[in-house]
Amino acid sequence: MNDTSEVFEQIFRNARQNAIMIMSRDGLVQRVNEAFTTAYGYTREDLQGKHFRLPYIEKDQITLRPEIELNITHREGAATDENTWCTKTALPFG
Repeated sequence: MNDTSEVFEQIFRNARQNAIMIMSRDGLVQRVNEAFTTAYGYTREDLQGKHFRLPYIEKDQITLRPEIELNITHREGAATDENTWCTKTALPFG
């Protein structure tokens, strides 16, 4: 592992207030950190291999907000994340 990968892995594992989700180009969840599972109540197993749209509120899922943001990210390299997600128990968060 190179220095950059090691630094990223340390940030990913040790972040306590920054929920981090790593996904494939298709939007499938590959990893979430402990801060993510704590904030949203999902386990890693709940999300791994599933589309990242899962925690989005129903309104955003209906309007395809996750897919729109994924397309923006592919085109521009990043997307603004000002969305409301739901916890595993469906409470709005954010």
